[in-house]
Amino acid sequence: MTSAEHFLPSRARAPLVQVLGAGMFFLYYLFDYCDGELARLLGKGSRFGAAFDDFTDWVVHAAFFLAVGYHTMAEAGDTV
Repeated sequence: MTSAEHFLPSRARAPLVQVLGAGMFFLYYLFDYCDGELARLLGKGSRFGAAFDDFTDWVVHAAFFLAVGYHTMAEAGDTV
């Protein structure tokens, strides 16, 4: 969710910050994938862990795409 804030309009003038946000989003996916694979490899996977992983994925995706959509709207000069 930290990466989503880097796409908000207040930071629109700093493209480097947007690249940082995209990099953090990529790292989220990398660690999320490795976490699940490691749990399965070590036999420590659980139904709760799978459900929690799905839930956090939904939250992160919602925050990310809402922030990108809001940024796009603000750059176009539209209002909510």
